[in-house]
Amino acid sequence: RMPRSLTFCYRFLGEHLRFLADDYGERHACHATAEKIQTMLKKGSIKDIFDHGLHEFLAEFIRDNTRLGDEIALDYRFY
Repeated sequence: RMPRSLTFCYRFLGEHLRFLADDYGERHACHATAEKIQTMLKKGSIKDIFDHGLHEFLAEFIRDNTRLGDEIALDYRFY
């Protein structure tokens, strides 16, 4: 299983993005990005991380997480 803290955070992040989508009546790019990351966290394992490379996993996760933050800021004008 993936680190529980990451999975926990992304589960609630996805829930709050769904609330925003319901309130605004539309979905944005950030919703797809969050779902992609959450799926990776739910389906992945520690073995997968080490097989792929810890450094590579962390670099990709940081990149994807930064992209998600940028998309949320742009989509919901949080800048």
